[in-house]
Amino acid sequence: MTQQTAILQDTVDHFRGIIGYGFGDVNDQGQVRSLPTPVLSNGTSTDHRGIDIPPHFQLFPPITFLLSLRYITPTQHEALLKALNRLRAEFRLR
Repeated sequence: MTQQTAILQDTVDHFRGIIGYGFGDVNDQGQVRSLPTPVLSNGTSTDHRGIDIPPHFQLFPPITFLLSLRYITPTQHEALLKALNRLRAEFRLR
């Protein structure tokens, strides 16, 4: 049980890292980018980094899968929809 819990925690940590990188909020060195993307700043940001393509494609399948789950709360469903919409918006700016 301890080993399985550790594996699950590692997987979740990895997925969280991919989310930050995929959104462009974290660079490839693992450093947080201080300037918001144009999507988050309603177009006022001059930093046009947008999303990072490879992690972006790694995010779509799990988020889409999680949205299809029957037993998620309305709050979780809304958060997943917002994440998916942000990915789509960032991708359009690329």
